Amino acid sequence: MTKQISNFYHRLALSGEEWRKKVVKEHNIKLDNIKKKGLSYPKDLYPLWGAPLEWWYFNGHLREIGAKKDLQEFGYEFCFFKYNPWALRFGPVPLSFMKKEPFLIFHFAITDKTNKKFDLYEDSGTKTLSKIYWEKLSLELGNSKMTLGNKNNKKTFQIKTKNDLAELKLDLTPAKRFVKHFDNGFSVMFRLPEFRTYYLSFTRVKSSGYLKIGGKKYQVQGESWFDHQKLNHPPQAPFVGWDWFGIMFDDNTELMVFDIRGEKNLKKDVMGGTYVDKNSKKVDLKAGDFKIKILSKWTNPKTKITYPSGWEIEVPKLNINIKITPIVKGQEISRTITTPVSYWEGACTVEGKKGGKKIIGKSYVELTGYDQRFLARLTQKLS
Repeated sequence: MTKQISNFYHRLALSGEEWRKKVVKEHNIKLDNIKKKGLSYPKDLYPLWGAPLEWWYFNGHLREIGAKKDLQEFGYEFCFFKYNPWALRFGPVPLSFMKKEPFLIFHFAITDKTNKKFDLYEDSGTKTLSKIYWEKLSLELGNSKMTLGNKNNKKTFQIKTKNDLAELKLDLTPAKRFVKHFDNGFSVMFRLPEFRTYYLSFTRVKSSGYLKIGGKKYQVQGESWFDHQKLNHPPQAPFVGWDWFGIMFDDNTELMVFDIRGEKNLKKDVMGGTYVDKNSKKVDLKAGDFKIKILSKWTNPKTKITYPSGWEIEVPKLNINIKITPIVKGQEISRTITTPVSYWEGACTVEGKKGGKKIIGKSYVELTGYDQRFLARLTQKLS
């Protein structure tokens, strides 16, 4: 026991990076297998044990089916995060002291577009059993599940959850081809420390099923966006957060742009994106290809966090100029069970011009790094 205590305090004295190297060497752990390779569908949607962090994310826009007037409309977010505890730490102490196997975190939110309401639910594999299947896409945490299988001879996702907020079950069939962002799905965003990622999407997915909320059950259909990202998790990566926009235009085209906001020692932000035309052909966008202008801001009266809340996006090479407006200003993901750091993730409207003609659409926007409260800053500094 004395030897164990001595070894524990010796490890506490190591820096975070020294600790990571020591753990990897002692346990022969391979957490650095995100290297450029050819990606394929569906295999590269499957979870990867050695990926420090990855997520499977749906957002969507649903409309009630029926003959009555005043049909309800909803936005939703449904996301599984998979963490490898060997790669997470609080200062020099890894989460693997408490948990050895990879685990899931689940975030789920509903935006009632009709009544301008927003609510969320979360669950964590630190308290609920995670079921991760490595040879297929099947993830399960409590009463929430995501799978990829075959239906009517087509690859179809199924997502479902039953929780204190709502019950949702959807079948989701891709309406377009698989999109590999960046260089065939691979990118090195920062080199010191190196930050490598795979980023894959279905930018338009036909969605149908039901939503039960507030004691009422709605048969719904609509369109969703699917993202899957695998990335290594470098200690103290040199960025403070990002703004991400996933836009579905009503002319059957899509636009994704992002701005990763760097720390002061970085000369500029990392920006990029992808445009997908009607035939699933993609156009890569670099920093100089578009501009994002913040039009207004919103402060949550409870958390006191201020977020951008309205944007103008201009893409001159595609002749696009649009405005994005949150349907509900207060769409903040703010809980401490799964993460001490709050972020904003919400349904938005889109309107403007594309090719000189009026265009409308739907969007989801994600904003991270705006939480500067003590616990959030401490977590970011030590991790």
